[in-house]
Amino acid sequence: MVNRSRSQQLINMEPIKRIRSSVSPGLVTIPVVVLLAVAFLSIKSGDWIAILIVAPVFLLILYPFFNTWYEIEGTFLKIRSGFFKYPSVDITTIEKISYTSNPLASPAASFKRLEIKYGNRQYVIISPKNRDSFVELLLNINPNIQVKK
Repeated sequence: MVNRSRSQQLINMEPIKRIRSSVSPGLVTIPVVVLLAVAFLSIKSGDWIAILIVAPVFLLILYPFFNTWYEIEGTFLKIRSGFFKYPSVDITTIEKISYTSNPLASPAASFKRLEIKYGNRQYVIISPKNRDSFVELLLNINPNIQVKK
């Protein structure tokens, strides 16, 4: 049994593919307009305490929109949205992928989404920038996935 170092193992691995989430302007516009209105009214009234509260809330709400991505590492799909790291999905257990615009809360910054069903009745909804290319990447690893457009 050969004991290879961690760096040797990493060299022999396939490169990690990172795909960013698509961002729907409609999902970003609503919180931006509301927070800008509150900030404007706070500045106009001279309420600097409100501004000190609104500014970090504004950043916390927008951060996930621009920091959501999906990584394919070997046979695992890793999902990250803002400060949240979701459990990895074993791509070999994915049974079905459906194109959807389901508005459920999920690590997806767009309404152009994919619902991935895997394992024992589990699912996750994501929104990669190019859904078709993303599905092809998953099918290259697990050709048994059913795809429903």
